[in-house]
Amino acid sequence: MTHEVEDALNRDDYRTACLKADEGLARFPEERNLLKLKALADRQRQLEERKQFIDEQLAVARKHLLEGARRTAREAGKAVVPIGAEPRLQSLLAVVRENVQRERQERRKSECLQKAKESLRNQAFDDAVHTLEAMAKEMDNDAEIQDLLTRARTEKAAAVAGRSLARPQESVLDLRVNILQEALRRARRKAN
Repeated sequence: MTHEVEDALNRDDYRTACLKADEGLARFPEERNLLKLKALADRQRQLEERKQFIDEQLAVARKHLLEGARRTAREAGKAVVPIGAEPRLQSLLAVVRENVQRERQERRKSECLQKAKESLRNQAFDDAVHTLEAMAKEMDNDAEIQDLLTRARTEKAAAVAGRSLARPQESVLDLRVNILQEALRRARRKAN
């Protein structure tokens, strides 16, 4: 009986080893070798089941991660946590955390860019510049944010310059209108 248990253990067939050990212990309950082999088979079977469970959970988490369901992947990974430290699981959870953080950051960046572009369309240049400067600090001077910030500053400067140029032109035009109106009044007086 011990040979059958040992053969099953050598084949990594821990379930069969446990069954054979149980059969032997049913006939010979005090057999020391069978008791040791049974304990070894149980321990190996538990380790194998734990490994199989972790592999299944990791496969599910990877599948969800690839499908973009990061929240589900995180949940599947957390289901394994009570089992104990598993380097593969820790590695996968780190990847999931990085992806979630990157996704949040990209969503935040997209919202910021959208808000800044809307401010530019409304010619609220100060708002656009303020939003983009804050985001540039947060995003470590992202190139896309820097480009839009440069554009916002340029458009702001052009608007300010345009307003200051428009004022003298308006006053010159007002003066010309006044001169023409005066000339028209004089012409009407002479005609009368």
